[in-house]
Amino acid sequence: MSFTYDVDRIGQKYDLNAINSAYAIAQFEKTDAFIKRRKQIAAAYREQLANCPHVTLPSDSEEHIYTQFIVKIDKNRDDFAKALISRGVSVSLHYVPVHLLSYYKSKYNYKVNDFPNALKNYQQILSLPIYTALSDDDVSYICEQIKEIAQNRV
Repeated sequence: MSFTYDVDRIGQKYDLNAINSAYAIAQFEKTDAFIKRRKQIAAAYREQLANCPHVTLPSDSEEHIYTQFIVKIDKNRDDFAKALISRGVSVSLHYVPVHLLSYYKSKYNYKVNDFPNALKNYQQILSLPIYTALSDDDVSYICEQIKEIAQNRV
């Protein structure tokens, strides 16, 4: 599936060239504006998806900066994600449990059911798009698609 990721080996890469450093510094100057826009998008998601069946919204907090907006889908998250992708909504998964990543499965011989709480949560979570260039119309479209898919689930 295109919305998942895996870790098959471990390591770090700490080098950063001058052009990437300059870009990062310029981005830091925009941090407050980025956070403000993501909070606006999160508020729109909350408002438009408030009573959406099969979708649980994340808890809200003034301190939350919404680098991701992760919802829980109570029934068949993967089909839900595929339906959204087929409608042009780029969803993804974050926070794959460590015991499901190839590197750790092979190194420590973990089994899928070794951590049932982590597995259950992982099987339900889905990250919705939340980036500063996302327009209000885009957010409304995403919400419309989620509600339409959710309404047709049994």
